[in-house]
This record gives sequence, C-alpha cells and structure tokens, in this order.
Amino acid sequence: MHKGKNRSWTHWFEIPASNYDRAKRFYETIYQMDIETVEMGPYKMGIIPHNDVGCAIISGEGYELPRDPMDPSSIWMQIRIWI
Repeated sequence: MHKGKNRSWTHWFEIPASNYDRAKRFYETIYQMDIETVEMGPYKMGIIPHNDVGCAIISGEGYELPRDPMDPSSIWMQIRIWI
C-alpha cells in the first residue's frame, strides 16, 4: 500500500432546516453574506458561497431535524448539524 496524500474528504454537506427562511436569515446574518435560494420541486436549498467544501441549507421532506437526538437513525443529521 502506498502512502496517501493529505486530502479533505468532505466536499459537500447540508444543514437541514424546518424553517428555511429563518435558517437563511440566521446564516446570512452571522456570516454576513447573501445566500442564493434554489427551489427544486418541494425542496428549498440555500447555497452558501464557497471555494472548496460546499454547503447548503435544505428544507423539505426527509430533511427534518431529529425529534430524539439519541435515536441512532438520526446520527447522520446530528453530524450535519454540528459540522
């Protein structure tokens, strides 16, 4: 096995939001930037400006915040929230 180069393995992550407009205002305010909204059917996605690792706020079915943060099936959402 050869030695690997140091690489960033994270290229894209999404922040689920139950209230898209509130989440967009929050991130625009704390980062002092404009976030472009893209609507794809029932989903709203706010693309956060980036150069390397991309990120978006997303709202729609399947992107609800977990009700019980200790539920093992919601771990992937917890990871996305805390990144």
